[in-house]
Amino acid sequence: MSKLDAAMREVNKDQEMGKIRIKNPVPVKHDDWLNEIARAYCDAREAIPFAELIDHGQKMGEENIFHFASAVSLKFRGIRRTNDLLEKATEAALSSYVATQDKDEGTLKSPHIAFAFCYVASHFGLGLITHERGTSILSFLESKDVELASLIEDESRKYDTSWNNPGNRKSFYDKSCQWEKRKWISWLKETLSFPFDVKRKDDEDDAYFTDVARHQPFRLGHAFSVIALVGEDDHYGVIAKVKEGHNKGQVPLCDVDVISRYNPNYWPVKEYAVWFANK
Repeated sequence: MSKLDAAMREVNKDQEMGKIRIKNPVPVKHDDWLNEIARAYCDAREAIPFAELIDHGQKMGEENIFHFASAVSLKFRGIRRTNDLLEKATEAALSSYVATQDKDEGTLKSPHIAFAFCYVASHFGLGLITHERGTSILSFLESKDVELASLIEDESRKYDTSWNNPGNRKSFYDKSCQWEKRKWISWLKETLSFPFDVKRKDDEDDAYFTDVARHQPFRLGHAFSVIALVGEDDHYGVIAKVKEGHNKGQVPLCDVDVISRYNPNYWPVKEYAVWFANK
């Protein structure tokens, strides 16, 4: 029995497939797991500057990034985060981590392999993959150490999110300078790919004090598609043409969030919304 197999068995010898509602399907191919874990690792790394190890009260470094794996696994599966589910994922991840470290500390010496190990173990703890499947994925990932590191580096270069880090004032200032010179409507038309799915996060006052948003399309909390940009308004900014079911309408672009963080339109729309809110 391999050290990975032994560790997975020690998490829960009687683990059965659970019934948890997920929005994003579990990867099927090993290569899909590899690519997703690279994205998940980069997502977790953004939180490092703000996290502290509660037991010691010290700043967390990248060597401790595996602590984020369980929370990120819930996020990437689109699972509603509850204390119970987070506890299940965390227990599986950390139990597997400790068991493996006790058997062979060298296996988890690499931060990205340690994160990958806990990420997959979290899925097992939630009942989203079987023991056999988890062991197979982990064996594959361990053999792809160098490739995973390269994918993480490539993912990190795709878009510099440092301006969105509340602790990085210089990056936000530099980005703000770019925004002030930007011709937004033309830049957005050139940058965005249509259609794309969004969710409305801001709305008119009546949406917050009445139930009108429940009965009308394109209102607060609704998900719909942006199919084009139609122009600019002095008060509402860039106006998007949108579609929800059979309904078509117009919504201020600053009022929506792109649903998937990994949609190429996510950051351009976020940049515009942040600029518009602060102008």
